[in-house]
Amino acid sequence: MNWLAKLSGVDPEVYSQWQLHWSPEDPVVIFTVLGVVVPLALWFFWTSLNRVSSRPKKLLLFVFRLAAFMLLLLILLRPELEFRKDKTLKNSIAVLLDNSKSLSIKTDESQRIDLVKNTLKSNADYFENLGKDFNVD
Repeated sequence: MNWLAKLSGVDPEVYSQWQLHWSPEDPVVIFTVLGVVVPLALWFFWTSLNRVSSRPKKLLLFVFRLAAFMLLLLILLRPELEFRKDKTLKNSIAVLLDNSKSLSIKTDESQRIDLVKNTLKSNADYFENLGKDFNVD
């Protein structure tokens, strides 16, 4: 489908997804009617050419009638081509720090807040690696 995107003037690298929509409100009814009308039209197109004796002329007229019929169907169905961007979103991870008075209590020789700060500093590389795949708050 890259050729269709280029023909439409859309960059296929940016818009990685596409979808074809038909404008009629109830496509089931439309396609059911088409399932009946198209075979009947093809039969009529071929049988009405009995007067033409040359087989190449008959095939050429049949192809022209078929092309005109398909163009008419496209006009009636009003197809729409939608291009979409595929964007992956990162999940978020929140790192919560306790800033309550209980952190000011000394355990051994240092306060608990100092232990938390040291742990965060020693694991800075880990949080940096998490930032590649997640939004770290």
